[in-house]
Amino acid sequence: MQQCKDCNSELPDHAIVCPVCAALVYRAELQESIAKAAAFSDAGDFVAARDTWRAALRYLPEGSKQSRIIGENIEALNKKIPASANASPKQDTQGSAGKKVGIFVAAGLFLWKFKIIFAFILTKGKLLLLGFTKASTFLSLILSLGVYWSVFGWQLAVGVLIGLYLHEMGHVLALKHYGIPASAPMFIPGFGAYVRLHEHPANAVENARVGLAGPSFGLAVALICYAIFSASGTPILAALARITAWINLFNLLPFWQLDGNRGLMALTRRERILLVVVMVGTFVVTHEGLLLIIALVAGFRAFAADHAEKTDGFTLYQFAGLIVALGFLTSIEVPLMAPGKP
Repeated sequence: MQQCKDCNSELPDHAIVCPVCAALVYRAELQESIAKAAAFSDAGDFVAARDTWRAALRYLPEGSKQSRIIGENIEALNKKIPASANASPKQDTQGSAGKKVGIFVAAGLFLWKFKIIFAFILTKGKLLLLGFTKASTFLSLILSLGVYWSVFGWQLAVGVLIGLYLHEMGHVLALKHYGIPASAPMFIPGFGAYVRLHEHPANAVENARVGLAGPSFGLAVALICYAIFSASGTPILAALARITAWINLFNLLPFWQLDGNRGLMALTRRERILLVVVMVGTFVVTHEGLLLIIALVAGFRAFAADHAEKTDGFTLYQFAGLIVALGFLTSIEVPLMAPGKP
C-alpha cells in the first residue's frame, strides 16, 4: 500500500489527497505538469498546453479550487486554438404552410448562427464514419437494429439508428476538438446510445459545448429528413424528421446526465430565466408537451445554487436555437402511409 510522503500514513487505493494530513499525493507530478503547460504556452503550442493542463486535473480532487483554476486556464487556451479544429456541429392548409415556414425560419436562424455545423460536415465529414471502425459499435448497432426493426420496420429502424449514431458522433467530435479521450458510440438496444468519457471536461463551458454538440448534429439530421420530405413527399422521411427531433429535444431536458443539464450548467441565473421564456414561447406556438416539461425543470433549476457566475452567450444562443428549431420539427404533420409503401 502507498504511503503519504508528508506524514507516512498509509493511503487507500486511488487516493488523491491524504486522509490524515490533507496533502496532495501527486504533488510532484502536478508541479511537473504545471511547468510543462507553462512552457508549451510560452512556446505558442496551445493545444499541447491545454492537454497538459487537462492531464494535471487527474492529480487534483474534482471541484477543488485548484481544479477550477486549471479549468479556467483550459478555457482560455481553447479560445486561442483555431476554430478549424472544432467538432461542434453545425433542417394542404394555410396553417400547415405557416408551420413549414416557421420550421425553416427557426432552423435557418440557428444554422446561420452556427453555420460551422454544415461547414464541418462538408469538409470533415469522413470523420463521421470513425465509429464504424470499432467492432463494439458495429455489433451493438446490429443488435439495436434487430430490436427497432421488430417494432418499427426496417426503414424507420435504420433511420432512427443513423440519427442516434450522428448524435453521439457530435459528442465524439466535440470531445476530439477539446482533446478529451472518449470511446466510440455504443448502442443499447431499445434505449439509445452513449459515449463513455475517459476524462471529464475541465469546466462548465467545455461541458456545455460537448453536451449540446449531440443535439446540434441531431437537428441537422432532422432538417435533412424534413427537407427531402418537403421535396419528395415521402411520408417516412417526415416521420424520421419528427422522431429524430423529439429524441434530441428530450435530450435537452436539464436533468441527470442528459445533454440539457450539461448545457444549463454553463448559464447564469438570468440566462436560465431567458431560456425558460424561449421554451414557454415555443410551447405556446407548437403545443409540444415535452417543451412544457423541459421548461418546468429549467425554471426550477433557474433558482438553484449551481448556476454559473460568468455569462456564456454562445451556449444561451445555441440552447435556445435548438429548443426553437427542434420544437417546430416535433410539430410537423406526418402523412399517413399506405400499407406496404414507404
